[in-house]
Amino acid sequence: PGTMTAQKFAFVLSVAATLLHVVGVLARAAATQRVPWTNMYEFATTSSALVMVAFLVFSIKRTELRVLGTFVVSPVLLVLLLAQTFWIVPAAALTPSLQNSHWLIIHIGIAIIATALSILGAVVATLQLLQARHERALVEKTAAGEELPEHWGRFGHVLDRLPSSTVLESLSFRIHSIAFVCWTFTLIFGAIWAREAWGRFWGWDPKEVWTFIIWVIYAAYLHARATGGFRGSRAAGLALAGFVAVVFNYTVVNTVINGLHSYSGL
Repeated sequence: PGTMTAQKFAFVLSVAATLLHVVGVLARAAATQRVPWTNMYEFATTSSALVMVAFLVFSIKRTELRVLGTFVVSPVLLVLLLAQTFWIVPAAALTPSLQNSHWLIIHIGIAIIATALSILGAVVATLQLLQARHERALVEKTAAGEELPEHWGRFGHVLDRLPSSTVLESLSFRIHSIAFVCWTFTLIFGAIWAREAWGRFWGWDPKEVWTFIIWVIYAAYLHARATGGFRGSRAAGLALAGFVAVVFNYTVVNTVINGLHSYSGL
């Protein structure tokens, strides 16, 4: 009693780092006098902050999930590294076409929440797959009276400390369920904004198409997860396919494929 374990210390550090991260996002908003998500750099920093906030909220309610912290912090640090290295742009005012548009706050704000939840859900789904494989190996080797295969090494001991694959699957489903709702509203609000800005609800713009593809994949995942015979690793694989589409939409579609959607300063 009264002593701080390594896990508690790591959690406290994560809380402190997240607070500083959020302060940085707010400072960007103060410097630009607008919402801090109008280009790839700001989208990345804001969405990664939300990933940490969501994880900490889950961890406060269920302390056993804090052991997932390393696997959540790692992709957040990767996103921040990419943002600071490749996507950073000076703080600047909005282009005239985006000024005074409430849909910028609503549509992009919901998209950021959806992206953050997709990142968190992908981390949990990946761990679910690894844990399921680890559990199968344990059962097979125990039944044969053998030791755990060497290739698991120390990572096998890490997996021993994680929640079971069943618990991870349930958590992944909850996260992706909320993410799917957010992607749905991203499409709806985007269509309404497109009607106001371009005179049509849908125009087969690459960004619109890939957002719809993301929505379809996640819809398929939720439907498959509700089907008894398509749970476990197969459902997790479908969830990860949705995340691959999210990454493609955010990177390749934003930087390579020309369309009406573009990020200022890139």
